[in-house]
Amino acid sequence: MSNHLSDQQLIGYIHQTLTDAEREELGRHLAQCAQCRAQLEGYESLQRRIQYDLANELRGVQASSRKSFAAVAPRLKSGRRLAAVRIGFERGAAVAALALIFVLVYGLVTNSLPDDRPPVDGPGPAGAMFRGNQQRTGAYDAKKVPGLGETVWTFNVGQPIWTSPSFADGTIYIANADGYVHALDSQTGQEKWKSPVLSKSFSSPAVGDGGLYVGVGTQLYALDSQTGQEKWKRGLHLIDSSPAIAGGTVYVGSSISLYALDGQTGQEKWRVATGGMVTSSPVVADGTVYFGSADERVYALDSQTGLLTWEFKTGGRVDSSPTVADGTVYFGSFDNSFYALDSQTGQLKWKFLLGDDVFSSPAVIDGMVYFGGMDGHLYALDSQTGQEVWKFKTGGLVKSSPAVANGVVYFGSFDHYLYAVDARTGEVIWKLETGAAIKSSPIVADGMVYFGSEDGNLYAVR
Repeated sequence: MSNHLSDQQLIGYIHQTLTDAEREELGRHLAQCAQCRAQLEGYESLQRRIQYDLANELRGVQASSRKSFAAVAPRLKSGRRLAAVRIGFERGAAVAALALIFVLVYGLVTNSLPDDRPPVDGPGPAGAMFRGNQQRTGAYDAKKVPGLGETVWTFNVGQPIWTSPSFADGTIYIANADGYVHALDSQTGQEKWKSPVLSKSFSSPAVGDGGLYVGVGTQLYALDSQTGQEKWKRGLHLIDSSPAIAGGTVYVGSSISLYALDGQTGQEKWRVATGGMVTSSPVVADGTVYFGSADERVYALDSQTGLLTWEFKTGGRVDSSPTVADGTVYFGSFDNSFYALDSQTGQLKWKFLLGDDVFSSPAVIDGMVYFGGMDGHLYALDSQTGQEVWKFKTGGLVKSSPAVANGVVYFGSFDHYLYAVDARTGEVIWKLETGAAIKSSPIVADGMVYFGSEDGNLYAVR
């Protein structure tokens, strides 16, 4: 390979026209070459600008003509389209830009707004993906935990655990830094299977439709949830986001894009480039995908087409995964703020200022929203007004995202403790000390609380 990637290689990388071997080779080069990454980001930024301009015009096409190119084509001839083409030429890559525009427009016209839109909402099995369901509410309808704070079993992976477990059909799934995905019996902790994924994972598994989906390095893996056998894998960019499954589609963020992939085949349905890494995990609700990005924005996209519905600018990166409940999007930002937005319009409902940044993802239930702050507190706010109801002080950062079940809030802290506090009052019910900081977010299932610690253990507690 030459010192830098060609325009043709970058376009092939963006539009998935390379073989797996070619894509992996280019991925290795991009990981080492800042100049090529910057050029790739420029092409994907151009794609995003064209998509956003097209969004308003494609929304104006009537349902009866959704699949008629003749009805849509005149709208693509406006000055905005010509301006987008001019932008591509001005970047000094005329052929590549035209190829990009052609593929993008063709895909949008032929696939936009299908007549039969499958349902993509509704709660999933308790704990089947990060934050418990497609809306990432962090609220679990699960068997009550006895409230003793006793460890039932631990499973050691030999490396710090940063990710969060998932639960389905009596099985706990965890992916982490040891290069494996593990499936454990939820009651005993006995290993059912483990599958090598050849790299560290910062992504929590999502389980549905007989498959387990998890991001590892630059690959999204689909495994058989019963056996651990690989079904497919898809080379993307670096993945630090946890997948969401809805309507047969897997949504996941990467270093510079959000992807929608076919859950059965891994084929790309659409992608949208952002101006920064997508660490935030996507939320699917009411036909819309919501997610945050390091470019200091939260995005709302049409779940079927990827077209922009709205975007909201904050004052810092958004690593917190949004939660959608009662027509509101809740999330924290690295600008010392926590936000509530109208889910349909993106308009600000309220903002809460705290003493430090917010990495933790919120839990929303019974008119309350709970989240952790880098200032070491767990906060409980009125979900309608943003007024503080109570806050609980720990001895370390709170990056762990709280789980709420049966009136109890569970969360971890960098002070090595997992806490169980009363959801109404914030009074501690019990706490359990581990051997290191807890960044992993707990889940509640089968009458127990499951979470990981940087001491390398996955804990089952009741």
